[in-house]
Amino acid sequence: MNRYVFLVVCMIASGFGAPLRAEVTYDRTKQGDNDIDVIRLNVTPAAEPVPSLKHQLLARAIDLKPGNAVPYYYRAILSLPSMLTEQRKKFDEEKELSNWYSTGSDATPIGELPLDKVRQASQMFDSIYEHQLKPAFERTDCDWELGVGELHGPEIIEYLLPEFNSSRDVARMMALRTRLAIAEHRYEDAITLIKQQYRLGTDVAKEPFLVCGLIGTAIEGVADGTLTELIASRNSPNMYWALTELPQPLVDL
Repeated sequence: MNRYVFLVVCMIASGFGAPLRAEVTYDRTKQGDNDIDVIRLNVTPAAEPVPSLKHQLLARAIDLKPGNAVPYYYRAILSLPSMLTEQRKKFDEEKELSNWYSTGSDATPIGELPLDKVRQASQMFDSIYEHQLKPAFERTDCDWELGVGELHGPEIIEYLLPEFNSSRDVARMMALRTRLAIAEHRYEDAITLIKQQYRLGTDVAKEPFLVCGLIGTAIEGVADGTLTELIASRNSPNMYWALTELPQPLVDL
């Protein structure tokens, strides 16, 4: 079982000379039979937002439009392979891309991202994000229409779910976009992207298959990682109330 411990060091920016940069470090230790991931943050204090829920990680029904998000998700998933092929021709997946969109001990720290290259890689995802994903995140409903109720016996076990596996790639490209926004101190854009990541994870987990719940949980974990980096970034907004609003657990298995 993995458990997490957050150690937060708050430092007041004024009077300390050189400005602080985003700093997140990861260590692993043992406590009995448990593996504990220790995440250390250097953060600058931030006042409570006014109003309290100025920054939100959940979509509000009043801001959504009628319709089903799934057709837009499918278009994004269909468009993604060709985009990824072109992206990997320009950037090495193992040495560059995976280090730019990941969070954790093996990822490139926010302060060390090669911004020109990351910006180019992110721009290749612009069309999919603007024309397919943004409309999906603006819809009130998410119905994958898999006809689960018509499955019986072994059919349930044999049912293939390729679209949900492909949603992992969507999450990675969203994370790339989010980390770039944090590095450029575009915090409002980063918060919007993180909120959309949480929505994607929740929508993927809606179907009553264990694998959907696990993939949804993994996507929510990606959002958690980028949110941690946002909180650790200099002069980023106070996310306390936004965090308290999130359901526990985010994905109910």
